Amino acid sequence: MKKVITSLAVLLASVSLAGLSDTATAHAASQPSKSATLTKSYRGTWYVYDGSFKEAGSPRLYSVEKLQFASHHLKVTQYLSKNSALTGRTERLSANFQMRYQKRSGGYVMWTNKQKVGTLKRAKAKVHGKSMTALKVTMQGTKLTAFRRAVASHAVGFYQLS
Repeated sequence: MKKVITSLAVLLASVSLAGLSDTATAHAASQPSKSATLTKSYRGTWYVYDGSFKEAGSPRLYSVEKLQFASHHLKVTQYLSKNSALTGRTERLSANFQMRYQKRSGGYVMWTNKQKVGTLKRAKAKVHGKSMTALKVTMQGTKLTAFRRAVASHAVGFYQLS
């Protein structure tokens, strides 16, 4: 369990550190002059499957993060589930981030304060042999694949322990 909390803290810290920094960076020159509103196809709830882990004496747990994109913020919530279908989730951690979005060809760039923190791009991905709409999210160099519903596919790998 300690590794789960530590791993999520690292992911959340990578987003929040960028948001808390007030220093000018190389990205500041290309900072958006005005924010764009996310289209309906990007807004709303998306899920990222982190993976599963098992600690001695405990059942296997599956970790999923819920990303809620709105016009000026991103809410990230981590859930744990005891079953691979990712139902019956229990909330563990949650964080809110102020965001601005800039429309770019094929997607959006995410900004917090004066720093670029990532990109969003819709795509198709195969899940258990079926094509599903996915959201390719890149945050601080970490590539995530998010889906509209929680599915145990495309694990980020933070929590995969044997």
